[in-house]
Amino acid sequence: MEIEHLSPRLQGTGFALFPVLTPATGAGRGRAVGGAVNTVVLVRAIVVVLVFPVCTHLIYNVITLPLRPALTPLFERADAGADTLDRAFSVVALLVALRGAFAICRRLWPERTFQELVRAREAAEAKRRPEPDPPAI
Repeated sequence: MEIEHLSPRLQGTGFALFPVLTPATGAGRGRAVGGAVNTVVLVRAIVVVLVFPVCTHLIYNVITLPLRPALTPLFERADAGADTLDRAFSVVALLVALRGAFAICRRLWPERTFQELVRAREAAEAKRRPEPDPPAI
């Protein structure tokens, strides 16, 4: 996909977010339809790129900041494997943070509204129905 308005240095680099940020212009597509699709794609990209990592980081810090100092003496009392227990705590905290961030981002994920689903279904049914023959005079 070559893009004319980019400098020759950026053409063909495969910049992943470029298609997300550009308006959809295709044959037979209206401007409003392209704008709605791009808005959904843009919101999804923001959720994936920004919200998920930030939520994961915040939840991980909320778990580890108060619990790590409290659990460190317990880990040190263990005969062998204090390092293993510390790593296990970090892994469990990370898994809890990932699950929590996933639950948050799942709520933020844009979905089509019921009216949009009904309109799409009606349009698909209208395409499947044959056009009625004009009455013979």
